Amino acid sequence: MSLSAPVGRPAIDLARLGEFRLDEVLYEAEEPIIFTIGIGGSQRLLAHLADHDAHRWLILAPCNAKTLQALREGSLPVRDALTASWTWLAQMGPGDQPERVWEIEAGDVPEEHWPAPGVPLLPEHEPLLIVRAIGPNIVPGDIPASVVAFVANGTRQAVKVLLDFFSDRPAEGGRPPDASRAIYDLPISRFAFGSFELSFSAPRDLFAHEELTRVAELLQRGLAWAAGENEDPFQSTSDEEREAVLRAVLGLTPPAAGPIEEMSLGGQWMTGGTTLLKRGARPRVRNELRSLKTERIVRREGRVGEFDVDRQSFILRDTGDSDVRCSYREEDYDDVVAAVLSQGHVVVVGVERGGRLYVGGIKPQSSAA
Repeated sequence: MSLSAPVGRPAIDLARLGEFRLDEVLYEAEEPIIFTIGIGGSQRLLAHLADHDAHRWLILAPCNAKTLQALREGSLPVRDALTASWTWLAQMGPGDQPERVWEIEAGDVPEEHWPAPGVPLLPEHEPLLIVRAIGPNIVPGDIPASVVAFVANGTRQAVKVLLDFFSDRPAEGGRPPDASRAIYDLPISRFAFGSFELSFSAPRDLFAHEELTRVAELLQRGLAWAAGENEDPFQSTSDEEREAVLRAVLGLTPPAAGPIEEMSLGGQWMTGGTTLLKRGARPRVRNELRSLKTERIVRREGRVGEFDVDRQSFILRDTGDSDVRCSYREEDYDDVVAAVLSQGHVVVVGVERGGRLYVGGIKPQSSAA
């Protein structure tokens, strides 16, 4: 649909606008698509080429240095910049000067002529993962803290589970220990409150690229399976990989109760498009995990040997059997440090799966007896 004059909107007097001067091209494809225009003495406008038929149609909005910096960094979507204040629609004529200009509302321009919601200035700015919690009771100004925590913690844990899986395979090489947390603790580049949405960008550590690519491939496969309706089991190259993927996906499925009814996942990692998980996905993943039968609750005694802060792990030695690789929670950090410093024996209780003990509690042997 070609653009036309907005119905019921009076045209702005061009005499008070002055000459349009191309200032800076921000993004182009055969011709400038997003750019800035100078008018008058110091006024600067952000311009989006909305259509190009017999005329060039521009959507215009005021901008300043802060707006441009946010656009260049990828922290401000183009559409948000165009609708943050007043907005104009300009029909351009010869010499790239306006023939008619109207002040408009967003609804005056058909959707296909706007930049898509959430799209940044440059393709490389697109977040790795966009995670959105959806439910009728998740509304701006009244979002439960539990929703925010679920989205942030579920994403962080999903990436960590898969990175832990790769790090336990020494034949494929590992990452530097001091980079581990920076990789799975993905920076949040954007909040949005249409429901509740977090956009996660890539870490600055360039070493993370290869591992995150593998994480993305496995996570996408697992999410697609969880969102599907066929009854086939999830297929993977090994039981260990299968379990890691399912556990990563589990934390991103909607809880059985509460305000979150659906989870939407998009971004660069979702190459097949946005994946929507409904509440039925959670029991599906849980049932698949139960079929693996690789999990058991254990109580182990020993001494904390190697201690890796970045990977949140330690080796339990002097167990009377083989050493045990353990992963601990952040809330157990102080107890682990105390055990390292004392070099005394401790009792560790947790869940053992895939050759790793996931710590639920750690106490000195004397107090746990």
